[in-house]
Amino acid sequence: MAAASAIGEWPSLVKGVFLTQNKNKAGIFALRVFVRGKPHVISVDDSIMFSKYGSPIFAQLSDDGASAWGLIAEKVYAKVIGNYLKTNGGYVHGALRFLTGNPVFYFSSASYPDLSTTFTLINAAD
Repeated sequence: MAAASAIGEWPSLVKGVFLTQNKNKAGIFALRVFVRGKPHVISVDDSIMFSKYGSPIFAQLSDDGASAWGLIAEKVYAKVIGNYLKTNGGYVHGALRFLTGNPVFYFSSASYPDLSTTFTLINAAD
């Protein structure tokens, strides 16, 4: 959760990942990501799988429906690691390291029932 909020606090982290900033006629997006700590440029098309109810199956659009960067970034991550099933069910620490190349600190809040300790760890990581 703290790692996900860091991306929200510094949108330039996400913007810097996207070499293709806008939708284009070719329908291709290129992202600069980090595989085993080394930068790589990975391209994907803009097709996204939708459920029969009309919503994306994996990552979702922003609440206002105007932003799809999460869907494209997840598609690149799935491409590199093999498929969507290997994206680890929503745990973001690996994906954040993949997108930014930065080290990521992960801890289970169940291990720290004291809210003060949890806040101190999150604040230190921020």
